[in-house]
Amino acid sequence: MTTAENLQQIRHNIEELDRNVASLIHSVSDTNMAVAGANVAISSLNLHQQRTDQRFEQIASNFEKIHDSLKSLENTALAHDAQIDALIENQNNLAKQWQAYINTLPKN
Repeated sequence: MTTAENLQQIRHNIEELDRNVASLIHSVSDTNMAVAGANVAISSLNLHQQRTDQRFEQIASNFEKIHDSLKSLENTALAHDAQIDALIENQNNLAKQWQAYINTLPKN
């Protein structure tokens, strides 16, 4: 092979290497774009999961507040029942005392 043929082969090999390098650069660029897209999707999923967790925590907190309110209402109702029972007992005692007083009055 002559020097001119060798130079021609080297040029051809360099051109082929240039094409291969360009193809690799393009492939790496596409891969980087795909990875960036996947990272955006993962970030979005993470944000969605955080928001979902926050909503569940808020719902749990609201249920706890409702439970506490219902327990307080139950205690208030029981206290009112006790007050009503005490008032009924007082009325019964007053009725007995009144009847006892009436029984002491002269009968005409």
